[in-house]
Formats: sequence, C-alpha cells, structure tokens
Amino acid sequence: MALGPYAFAAAVPLVVFLPGAINDLAWSDDFFIFLSEDSNSESISNLVVGDGRPLYALLLLISSDMMSRTSDLMALRLFGIVGLSVAAILSLRVLVPRHQKNSYAFAAIVGTGFCLPTFHFYAHWSVTWPYSWAIVFSVAGWLLVVNYKSPTAWILGTLLVALSFSIYQAAGPFYFATIAVSFAVLDPWLPHFRRVAVLSLSLLAAGLVTYVLVALSTIGALGMNLNSKVTPVGIGDLSGNIVWFFTRHVVLAFQPFLVDRPGAVSLLLVALPLVLIILLFAILPTYTSHQLALSRLLYIGVFLVASSSPLLLSARQVEHRFIPGLAWGVFCLACVCMWNLVRMRGGLVLSRVFLVLLVVGGPLIASRITESNIQQLVVKPGVVRHQWVTSSLRECPSDSPVVVVLPEQGPWPKREKVGSFSEVSDMAQPWVVENAVRHAILNWRESSHEYDLRPSGSKEPHSCQLDLELLRLRFLAEVKASA
Repeated sequence: MALGPYAFAAAVPLVVFLPGAINDLAWSDDFFIFLSEDSNSESISNLVVGDGRPLYALLLLISSDMMSRTSDLMALRLFGIVGLSVAAILSLRVLVPRHQKNSYAFAAIVGTGFCLPTFHFYAHWSVTWPYSWAIVFSVAGWLLVVNYKSPTAWILGTLLVALSFSIYQAAGPFYFATIAVSFAVLDPWLPHFRRVAVLSLSLLAAGLVTYVLVALSTIGALGMNLNSKVTPVGIGDLSGNIVWFFTRHVVLAFQPFLVDRPGAVSLLLVALPLVLIILLFAILPTYTSHQLALSRLLYIGVFLVASSSPLLLSARQVEHRFIPGLAWGVFCLACVCMWNLVRMRGGLVLSRVFLVLLVVGGPLIASRITESNIQQLVVKPGVVRHQWVTSSLRECPSDSPVVVVLPEQGPWPKREKVGSFSEVSDMAQPWVVENAVRHAILNWRESSHEYDLRPSGSKEPHSCQLDLELLRLRFLAEVKASA
C-alpha cells in the first residue's frame, strides 16, 4: 500500500485535535501534577505507582520537572496527539494489506476512530499524554509478533505490551480491537482464526505476566500497597460486574461520539442499528460461508473478552477514557461492516457516495463534535475562570494584598453527560482551586503573586478579595440557563 493512506489516517487526529490543544490552559489534575507550588514526586508515586502504572509515574515525574506555567503544557498535549497519529498508522497496517483496494476509506475509518470522545482526553488533558503511546506500544507489539516469527520478535513484542500495561492498563489489549476489525476487512477462514486467536492470547498472557511482575516488584520496592480502585473484584461481586460492564461500558462504546447519558432514544437510534449492522455482515449467508461467519463472530467475542478488564476491578467507574480499545473497535468494526454491505448491495453509485462520506464527512463530523466537547469541558471554563480572576484583580490597587475566599462545600452543578463530560468546571475538585487561582494571579502579577486563603464567608477589609463562591454561582446559573 502506498504512503498516502497512512498519511491520511495520521492526519485526521492531528487536524481534528490540534486547534483545541494550542492554548495556555490547564485542566483538573494538570494543576496538581504539573503546576503545584510544592514538589509532588512523592504524591505522584503514591497515586500512580499504587495504581500499578510504574512507567506512567516515571513519565509524569520527568515531564513535571519541565513544566512551570500553563503555557508549557501545550507541548505535552501535542506529544499526545502525535501518539494518536502514530497509533493510527500502526492500526491501519494491521487492518489493510499492502495491495488492498479502497485503502483511503479504511484510512478515514481508522483516523476518525481515534477522534472519538475517548481520545479527547488523551489529546487535550496534559496529564494523560502517555496514554496515546501506550496504544502505540500495544499495536507495535502485535505487529512484531505476527510479522516476524522469531524469538527476538516475541521478546520485543512481549516487552512492548508490558510497557503498554505499565502506562495504562486499559490500553494493553488494544491490539485485539485492530485484529477484530481486520477480520471484517480480510475475510479470515476458521484455521486462520484459530492461529490468530492463539497468537494474540499468548501475547496477552506473556505481556500481562511480565507487567504484573514488574508492577508488583516496583510497588514492593517502594514499600507501597495497591490502591483500592485497582484491587481485584471478589468472586461474589463478579456477576454484578459483568452486568455492569455490558450495561455501561459496552453500551457506551455502541454510542460513538455521544457524551450524553445513554437513554432509550440513543439506544434505539444508534446502538441497536450498529449491533444489527455488525451481525448482518458477519452472518450474511449469500456472502459468506458458515466457517467465515463463525470466525468473525468468535473473534468479536475474543475482542470483547480482551476489552473487559474493568469488570475484574472492584471499583466501578464509567468514563470514556477507560475503554479505548472497546470504543475504537466497535466504531471501526461498524463502519467497515457498513462499507462492505454498501459495496455488496448498494451498487457503484451508492458505494462512491458512501466512500466520499467516509473520507470527507467522517473527519468533518469528528472535528465539529471535538470542538464542541473541548470548548465546553476545558476551554470555556478555563477562560471564564481566568477572566473572572483578572477582572477582579484589575479593580484592585496593584499593591493591595490578595485574599482568596474558598467556595462553599456544596455540590457544583453537573450536566446530564457521562463521566468527566458532566463537569461544568474543574474547580469542583479541591486540588484545582488553589493552583488554578495561583497561576491566574501569577499571569496577572508577575512580580508579586502572594495571596492568602480564607474559608467561605470571610471578609477581609483593605484587601483584593476573590470570592470563589461567586464563580461557583456563575457556573450554576449557566447550567440552569442551558437546561
């Protein structure tokens, strides 16, 4: 295959995510990890190594030493976006052989898949920049093992998958998603399915064992314990976790680009059609044999099992960023199946129209949705916070002391969306408040940015007072107005 489709697949996430990443804003944990006034090396180790992610902790420590201002975080976001582009290239290599026709259609599907809400965080939340590279390591490990059948390739592939797990456990099995989608592209027969299934599961076992040994050794060497959210689920709770996984994460994956809480309408209009398209293509008798249908269905099952790691943990959290392989795999699988059905049944004209929609419409829709989500989640709250602080400071004499009055402990407003997309402001997190305001003051008064914190309701005469309760009420009013 020529370089054009690879360049196109890589360009889609780059073009879609780049506009939202070029700013001097920070969000949520960025303030704690990178912009805290005190050194956070011990806190990072306790939080991240305790989650079983030693390489992620190391990368955060290295990058945090280089960050001092919110504008510095742009480099980390750009590095995360580059990681998604590299992941798109490697994933396309798994899906499409060298001489596959319509390779630009598959490139558009792959690239657009890396623009799902799952990856909005990887591209725009500076603290998650290594997650993109965890996906790269996972897919690269599979390509090494499947293309170079040698002990050296197996060792390197195992190490890459283990590194992927040590950055972000949810990204370790990502290569299963690329294989599942490739089965819709390459028409594998049952003997090929058996070989691929054994090979992929063997690589998962080898990489997982290596990762567990390294992670537990690191935790033991530092005298730490596993954090509660990554402790294994009890046998008695496993059945409940299975139901929770399919009714939460799987349902979320079958609603691509939607960040609202799943409801009956979205299930009927989006999720159900996608399920039917995948099943129809897999079992269509006039197109495929029973063995081919069985191969596809079996590997879809293997893919779901490999993506089900959240159900093995005691903590139940629903977030888009927790399901990279599941979300990308379902979206790409549905698009490839739809494309193949159109080519088989729709005729030449409809096939060309659908091809244009894939290559042009997919990235454009992804770009529009991404802009809306990032504006609402990161950009607008950050701009509102910065403008409110600077306008308050502008009304004060330059030599007056600054007093920051903390907001009340009442709940911050929420939107009817999934996970982090429901937040109207990261100021709802207590660790954000002080560092966010401190950097806003620093940007306004470079020579003097000392300030005092006071509890809610405090009144300090002869000072420049920033009452964050007013900011909380402003966000609450905006949510009510948009409801």
